[in-house]
Amino acid sequence: MSQSVPTPRIVIDTNLLVGHLFRPEAPGPAEILERWRTGRVRVCVSPPVVREIRATLRRLPVPARRKQALFDLLEDPERTEQLDGIPDSGFRCSDVSDEKFLHLAVAADADALITSDRALHAVADFPVPVMKSGQWVRSQDRCKD
Repeated sequence: MSQSVPTPRIVIDTNLLVGHLFRPEAPGPAEILERWRTGRVRVCVSPPVVREIRATLRRLPVPARRKQALFDLLEDPERTEQLDGIPDSGFRCSDVSDEKFLHLAVAADADALITSDRALHAVADFPVPVMKSGQWVRSQDRCKD
């Protein structure tokens, strides 16, 4: 009898979505978005994270329909877990505006925080793996083998 593997729960930084909109062929972000769309990963968000994503994506010079597809994913309760009232985790980074991702990852007990942001990668003793998109995809693919 095979045991089912729980759906990974991740936090994604805004930069992953921005990168995907500008370079949809980039394999790491594209694979994460595909897994998110198909329910093979659950993305955890909080109101401050959603506000940042919406504000950032709205400013981008890319077709509105592509941005709307991401907004639709953010609002889909089957694929996205909204957490409210996120407490301060006590973790800090050199970019205070990025700390909301740290707090969310801890509160969500996420399997990973996916980002290319150096400030987030530099956080010492953080209990959630902080990974780049391609690194996370490879780690998940190895788990299947």
